[in-house]
Amino acid sequence: MYLVDGMELEDVVAELLRQGHDVNKGQVESKLRSWGFRKKLQPNIWRHVEHVIRDRQTCLRKATTVILSGRRIPREKVKNETTRHNPPRWIHSIPAAPPEELPLYICTPRGSSASLVTGTPDAPQYTYPKSLPWFQFLERDFRVVLKSIEFLPKPRKPVIGALAEPEATRELLQIVQRPDVVSLSTSQKSTLLPAVFEQMIRRSLGVALRSEGMAIQLLARKSVDRLAARFDMVLPQAYPDENLRRATTFAGGSLPDIQVELLKVLLFLVSNRFIFDCHYSGKFDGARELVALCQLSGLSQLQSLKKLVGHSHRSLTMTAIIDALFKAAVLTGAAGFACNLLKADGRLRPDEMSGFPVIYKRINRGGFGTGGTPVEFALTKRYESLITVLVDAGAKLRSYRVPCEDWSLLAVAIYEDFPCTLTQFLRQNGARINGSGFEALHAAFITGNLHHIERLVAQGADLNLRYRGPLANSMSVLYSPFATSDYFEVLRHVEDVGCLGFAASFHSATMVTKSKKTVDLRESFAKDQDKALELCRLIHSKYRSKMDFSDGRMTADAMIIASARGYTKVIAFLYDKFSASVNTPSGHLSPLYAAVRWNQVEAVQLLLRLGAHSCPPTASLVGARCNRNCQ
Repeated sequence: MYLVDGMELEDVVAELLRQGHDVNKGQVESKLRSWGFRKKLQPNIWRHVEHVIRDRQTCLRKATTVILSGRRIPREKVKNETTRHNPPRWIHSIPAAPPEELPLYICTPRGSSASLVTGTPDAPQYTYPKSLPWFQFLERDFRVVLKSIEFLPKPRKPVIGALAEPEATRELLQIVQRPDVVSLSTSQKSTLLPAVFEQMIRRSLGVALRSEGMAIQLLARKSVDRLAARFDMVLPQAYPDENLRRATTFAGGSLPDIQVELLKVLLFLVSNRFIFDCHYSGKFDGARELVALCQLSGLSQLQSLKKLVGHSHRSLTMTAIIDALFKAAVLTGAAGFACNLLKADGRLRPDEMSGFPVIYKRINRGGFGTGGTPVEFALTKRYESLITVLVDAGAKLRSYRVPCEDWSLLAVAIYEDFPCTLTQFLRQNGARINGSGFEALHAAFITGNLHHIERLVAQGADLNLRYRGPLANSMSVLYSPFATSDYFEVLRHVEDVGCLGFAASFHSATMVTKSKKTVDLRESFAKDQDKALELCRLIHSKYRSKMDFSDGRMTADAMIIASARGYTKVIAFLYDKFSASVNTPSGHLSPLYAAVRWNQVEAVQLLLRLGAHSCPPTASLVGARCNRNCQ
């Protein structure tokens, strides 16, 4: 971020915080200094810079770029600093050269010449500090990675033809992405490994060169020089002309040689967060290919991972790679790979990690963007095996954040239609069944899930629990493309809602996923009313003896909500079987006022026949939008 993207330190710190790293600007500056980065030059160094620039312009007629710690210094700043520290004209001494350890380079701008003019011609030139963690990783630990993987089989052959024809490998890649890929035979791996590498070359070089199409074009044309120039913009060179050699290998090398260079590119991009970032795309193709690559090459095996982890204690790059592998395993639901990583590296703590996308299917604004934990992400993706692995590794379900602070985890699971086995797993691992917020039984009634209702009641769910939260704000997280906000407004005006009220409020539009499907509103209304009536009958026939109807509150909110929805069958059933009053208010509403406010003409007529008071409602509840027949 600091070197390649040119981000300022403040932006780097903000990005690290977004990715879940607890750092501040002082810590980042201290770490950069320890790696040999410098931001300022002393006056005598600026005099040397001015002398070199003048000689280059006079003798060689070449433009000049000044690079300090891998970052190009703007021309205006170079001009200002050299003018400021320029010695008097009567002094003709040549300024001393800067110390060798100073990462200062004065060179021809990229694109006109690749040669650097400072130092002796035979000395190795670097555009980055030698103490950069990436160089330390290549020197000490890259061999460990190579020893932990399986090399591509012979015969050696170029992969350019396959790169130019991506459709040929699509079926193979679909096989690779299956979770049982680790059980493939050696011959099958020999067929699939090249296909995976071809796709990884596309994706990795596409990120490195900022264009996947450009990468394919340059490889197909074997434009080695242009490819090397593109590499120079992103990949630091461990020795002179490394990127030129790398480009030559990619343009026409053998598969094993390409594998080595690809691993370097891939590991650099992964460890520096250039690839497989946490932004939600819904597909995670890059993460799947990385996991498939690890599984096919044997890098996902426990013994191989233990070797990598052992070396990661002294290598920041290796540590970043381990973190990236774990993230890719979580994103793809690769439970076995994630389990091996957790066993191999005790530093991986799922509860302390963040930066995972949490997007719900039915809850509109309840996702956390990219700030979720592995467990939160796995739950929303229904990765049951992965959730089991994470919980066994110490992840606490009680720390799971919900869309609104008063929703219980089981309520989220039921409303989001998690599989029954997953819901039961949550229950067995500490998810509460009774509380003072929006509970699991409320969600079961509002979604009309009879199986969950029976199971929860059998497990001790309290049918008398009432939801007293900020109803309109909380319930409006439910996605309802066909229901207006008025549907949620009724919940703001009632005092609280119980199970009977949620049963009477059944509305299928609150449960559809985010799609553009058209719905017949009349047919949908009839089905919704029948479902609400079925739920109310279930309560009357099986659970009435377990509920307290003594104070009338249990039926009051149900009658009001049914009136607002226009469910005349439900109103009649509540009046007949529960002796529900048509005049009992709750909060700011009574049944008749609710029917008037939401333009339910048939409900108004029925309530008046049942004895509802016809005194005029307040203007604030009726409003100008009401139907004249209701008024």
